[in-house]
Amino acid sequence: MPKPSYSCVIVDDQSDFIEQIVEYIQEYGNLEVVKTFTNSTDVVESLEELPEIDFLFLDIEMPSLDGIRLAKIIRNNINNLIFISAYPKYAIDAFGVSANGFLPKPVSYQKFKNLLDSLILKMA
Repeated sequence: MPKPSYSCVIVDDQSDFIEQIVEYIQEYGNLEVVKTFTNSTDVVESLEELPEIDFLFLDIEMPSLDGIRLAKIIRNNINNLIFISAYPKYAIDAFGVSANGFLPKPVSYQKFKNLLDSLILKMA
């Protein structure tokens, strides 16, 4: 029986970091990147076009609309909200908007995999 496929959206103002997470998602398997954004305000504008999102990987420090404020706007459309930030000081704020995980930058594949394994297990 094939594993179910889970939809992923990545929001980060650094395109090289988006590429790294896309590589991790491809290596992990049974995840599909449906959209990436470098501008957080574009996410709000595209929300109606996006299907239900299983995993949202979201940076916190971004121009115009930070990840915490964005999460408050779109949280109901997200099954699993994972913040990724170079600033661990934001972890408490992240869990204040019901984040399912927090990965500090730079993100290792092993930490990424461990978090996804635990979240997918809870979804099963």
